[in-house]
Amino acid sequence: MKTPLPHLIFAKSGYFCLLVVLIHFSQDTHAQELADYQWSNRILVLVDTDHRSKALQSQLRLLQESSDDLVDRDLIIFLVDNTQIRNAKGEPIPMDREKVLKTIQVKNDFSGVVLIGKDGGVKFKETFQVAPQQVFDLIDSMPMRRSELRNKG
Repeated sequence: MKTPLPHLIFAKSGYFCLLVVLIHFSQDTHAQELADYQWSNRILVLVDTDHRSKALQSQLRLLQESSDDLVDRDLIIFLVDNTQIRNAKGEPIPMDREKVLKTIQVKNDFSGVVLIGKDGGVKFKETFQVAPQQVFDLIDSMPMRRSELRNKG
């Protein structure tokens, strides 16, 4: 007995919809990696036991007051606490916390700022509070940043 054509079309489109849904959810559940930002962004990681701690929030405010400088230097900010990783808005990001801590070369008891260069290397690590200008001056002294400025110029 032959399957009616409309039933066959529905079955195929049903499989297609299922495939689209599975692909969408599998992409959402894959954790991002710090390496995904390599060569396009510098990363500032603010680490403390709680992303709402006074020290971390104060550091974040200082940095956000210099938002033009952050953008100009291709800087993005991540917050790491005892449970997870968040973006600068405080929204959770699906990254492996332990892997990030290993990458930025800090232990669980570290509270401070870590700068990762576009090449993926740790360039700066200091406990809170860090003057944003200190970070910007360090970046501006780096060969890759000087090259960027020459190319813009």
